[in-house]
Amino acid sequence: MPQAAWKPILTLALVTVLTACGFQLRGSGMVPDALAPLALSCGEGVPGPVCSGLRERLGLYNILAEDDETAGYRLKLSGYEQERRTSALDDRAAAAEYELSARIAVALTTRDGIPLLADTELSAREFYQADEQQVLAGEREQQGIEGLLQDQLVQQVTRRLMPFTEERIRRIRSEHENSTDTDE
Repeated sequence: MPQAAWKPILTLALVTVLTACGFQLRGSGMVPDALAPLALSCGEGVPGPVCSGLRERLGLYNILAEDDETAGYRLKLSGYEQERRTSALDDRAAAAEYELSARIAVALTTRDGIPLLADTELSAREFYQADEQQVLAGEREQQGIEGLLQDQLVQQVTRRLMPFTEERIRRIRSEHENSTDTDE
């Protein structure tokens, strides 16, 4: 058999082995169907790209509720903050490097208000170098990094939802009911 014929066969065998052992690319996990139907609400100050990016991603998993009344779970994003600070100076004491950070609060509750994920703050940060001679390029770079930070926050929110299987939700609900029974 010619050598060229072995390449597709070897590639197919490698793909089969990798998928059989459970290999998957980082960040390609699934949000469980147990969270369906899920309502997403974005508080004031949460940038549109964060809200729309998360809505789009959750839509890919087909877990978004048609409206708030049909939702069994509620995911709330709030408290978005972005900060830029100087992290390094050059020899003339001008800013040479900046740190850009973003934070957002996330809460996941059941329809009846049981917290599955209490207010949790997620954050992302990036560094970039500034050249005072190229102000417009620096502004464009900052805008690009802001978009990158927002994408990272969307990924973090999605990863936080992954562990919520039906079994885990049932266990949290049971623990919550037991704790409210002992309080009474």
